[in-house]
Amino acid sequence: NPPLVQMLVPGFSVRELPVELTNLNNVRYRSDGKLVALGYDGNIWLLSDTDGDGLEDKVEPFWDNQGRLRGPIGIALTPPGYEHGNGLFVASKGKLSLIVDTDGDDRADKEIVVATGWKEIPQNVDAIGVALAPDGSIYFALGTANYANGYLLDKDGKSQYDLASERGTVLRVSPDFSHREIVCTGTRFPVSMAFNRHGDL
Repeated sequence: NPPLVQMLVPGFSVRELPVELTNLNNVRYRSDGKLVALGYDGNIWLLSDTDGDGLEDKVEPFWDNQGRLRGPIGIALTPPGYEHGNGLFVASKGKLSLIVDTDGDDRADKEIVVATGWKEIPQNVDAIGVALAPDGSIYFALGTANYANGYLLDKDGKSQYDLASERGTVLRVSPDFSHREIVCTGTRFPVSMAFNRHGDL
């Protein structure tokens, strides 16, 4: 009768949260200690520890998606006092969004589309992985055009891969959201990114 999750490396322990949420694929702790959880259905939740035992036991909705975010994978939280509101950047099919609470009630009330306009791929996921840089730039990735044919070989075996394409790249969006640029090519689907304390992505 083994536990549902087993750590095979010593020094770790696993405790199940006493809440029932399904479909989660991204979690991040806010500066106030609340846990922000994103579901693959696009709904976003806030989890709190109300009894001080170290496990989040209360769940409150932050964003009721209603189909606006498709296949989201990748979040980055806004820093305290962020000019657009308290919330998170979310990468999803066809766009990078900023979901924010502008009136301070801990419920998101606005979606700002930060980047969009690329040709979507047939898969359910295309924009993935988000990180907020120390200078306020936002980094995210666009999955490769064809994960089963990375070099886009045609029927004659000739590569149709285009280094100028945004597909299979990591992109940087300016802090004011006015433009984006490719900073890395040749990636597949980098689903998670973060900056370390030295400012390295």
